[in-house]
Amino acid sequence: MSDKISVCIVGSGNWGSAIAKIVGVNCATLPQFEKCVTMYVYEEMIDGKKLTEIINTTHENVKYLPGHKLPENVIAVPDLIDACKNADILIFVVPHQFIPNFCKTLLGKIKPNAIAISLIKGFDKAEGGGIDLISHIITRHLKIPCSVLMGANLANEVAQGNFCETTIGCRDIKYAKTLRDLFQSQNFRVVVVDDADAVEVCGALKNIVATGAGFVDGLGLGDNTKAAVIRLGLMEMVRFVDVFYPGSKLSTFFESCGVADLITTCYGGRNRRVAEAFVKTGKTIVELEAELLNGQKLQGPPTAEEVNYMLKNKGLEDKFPLFTAIHKICTGQLKVQDLIDCIRNHPEHIYSKTESAALGVVTSFKNPANCVRTYAEQKQLTLHRWPVLPEVCEGYDLGVVVSFGHLIPERIIKSFPNGMINVHASLLPRWRGAAPIIYAIMHADAQTGVSIMKIEPKHFDVGDILAQREVNIKADVRMPELHAELAQEGANLLVNTLNNFSNCLETATKQNNELATLAPKITAAITKVNWTEMSAVQLYRRFRALFGFKNLNTIFQHKNIQLIDVKLPAVEVLSVPLADVECGTFWYDRNKRCLIVCCADNTHLEVHQLRVEGKKLMTATEFNNGFLKQINSTKALSFTSK
Repeated sequence: MSDKISVCIVGSGNWGSAIAKIVGVNCATLPQFEKCVTMYVYEEMIDGKKLTEIINTTHENVKYLPGHKLPENVIAVPDLIDACKNADILIFVVPHQFIPNFCKTLLGKIKPNAIAISLIKGFDKAEGGGIDLISHIITRHLKIPCSVLMGANLANEVAQGNFCETTIGCRDIKYAKTLRDLFQSQNFRVVVVDDADAVEVCGALKNIVATGAGFVDGLGLGDNTKAAVIRLGLMEMVRFVDVFYPGSKLSTFFESCGVADLITTCYGGRNRRVAEAFVKTGKTIVELEAELLNGQKLQGPPTAEEVNYMLKNKGLEDKFPLFTAIHKICTGQLKVQDLIDCIRNHPEHIYSKTESAALGVVTSFKNPANCVRTYAEQKQLTLHRWPVLPEVCEGYDLGVVVSFGHLIPERIIKSFPNGMINVHASLLPRWRGAAPIIYAIMHADAQTGVSIMKIEPKHFDVGDILAQREVNIKADVRMPELHAELAQEGANLLVNTLNNFSNCLETATKQNNELATLAPKITAAITKVNWTEMSAVQLYRRFRALFGFKNLNTIFQHKNIQLIDVKLPAVEVLSVPLADVECGTFWYDRNKRCLIVCCADNTHLEVHQLRVEGKKLMTATEFNNGFLKQINSTKALSFTSK
């Protein structure tokens, strides 16, 4: 992003105009944002005048948010591309049905380093079946990251400045503070979580439940029945996320995006209101939408249809009786009076909850800074010291190993009734061993992934594969970033595997040992740079693979040098030619403020930061001024391997 962050609001309905009041004020007062906020407005004629002209002269959206003044720095723009082309942050707040076409229009017309945030509560049907999250559609089509904002935020109350909370789901922590600052005000308090999918799913599913609450109000069944519908709706929301987006956190449902948004939508909001009128008037949903919503779109019924599409494909309609009944009532397959009969024997009323799940953690106690031990203590999980006795394991159903580093004895494996499984950070049989992520980057793999396998005695990483998930390796990715991505994918895959454990066991496949490659434990030898044998590309890959774990090492003037930050230079003419220069030779480039080092295959590497043995971290400029200028030598300066 540029020094000043430019913001565009894509949409100008009731909610878009309400959020424009907050965003406009923040952009006008906070120094990190450009003052001018563009707002895409679908052009309409109001009493013979263009809506954009009315907004830009009176600073009021007289159709969708009458009676509320917008900040003067919010500028209505009728052309989608003109509104968005210079924005660093795109705030999408339009009916979800419009998003695919909007994205097609904007592709290639926006800043490549822009980010998006969706305030849209709804799903879209995926091609070939299933449902698509709006943030996923935006990311897939526009090639930019997309966060989400959802919460108990009725637009008119937000516009009035009433106190409320909201939740931002942001997968990348580097954007979290900027997004929080953009939306937060004295009466609009923001909590940022990383569980973006669950945040977004809550924002869509609550509209289905609100439709059911409206049916209850229309039938005059009272607050007790309505409370039951809300509770059962919340349980189906949790179950839906657990089935289709495994790995999400239960705590997310207790943020504003979850239970708070559900409650407020079931007592206010358009979905409840239209559903109540549906019962009392006998008119269709389409008729009531046109009559009551002043051009706005209803989210509950179409979302119920999209969810039902997914449930039917999975044969899960009976597990979600409330969602299913609401969809069938909206589409005329059921009478609204049948709603209570459909939920009378809800799974929540039938299934016993007397059985409790136990989770224990086995780890080493040698290192007091052990992060696994610290986390287990914080969460008050049962801790067991390694090595553990078979009698302890017999109290659990299954053993799960993740980055443990110890060969598990056969007696321990057999002490678990269902054996043991391992979550491994590669697509086995490729990169068996202790350092699969490092070797995947170092060998320029285009893809890696996670594997869940059965643990076999006496050997590492050779068991049958229960599940795998592929992950593309991004260009220039460093090990910690890929490690974090694989950790999340591994957690999601593990939850999904445990939920379908019997089926995974039945369909497990054996590894092809002929395709196996090894990723042994990293030793100091792999950090030593051999300038005559390694090209710049190979060294850069090794640097990225080891980043955050170990540093590349070389020798200069009999001192060990750690290379802390290196890069591949852009293709350009160097100030010193490479021809006939020995590998390891380097010089200081004043324009780039870095060292240029000659590598094998007539390639070169930039060194921007380094650490001399016994010294603190220094930039290439500090190294040049502090060391190189003190050396009186007519010979070329060189790093060596020994």
